[in-house]
Amino acid sequence: MSHYYPGISPLLPSEDPYFYQVLQSLVGHHVVVQTSQRSVRGIITDVKPDHVTVNVHHTLFFIRTPQIVWVMPQVAFRQDNHQPQPAMTAET
Repeated sequence: MSHYYPGISPLLPSEDPYFYQVLQSLVGHHVVVQTSQRSVRGIITDVKPDHVTVNVHHTLFFIRTPQIVWVMPQVAFRQDNHQPQPAMTAET
């Protein structure tokens, strides 16, 4: 079954392959996802061509890709010395 949403064009991997690839690389990471309505903080658990699944305290949010303004990995803190460490480095 296909649905049409006026004013919203689906973002397919072929239309924005770099953003789709970044989203896929963030699966399992803590992120902040800014949508056109609000920001969502959680763990990306799945990425599909038309939506991203974010787990926020055991509640799943399905965010349509065209509604995403930006995504930022959250800084993780090391337990040994409490120094902020990037959640993702350029090497990963």
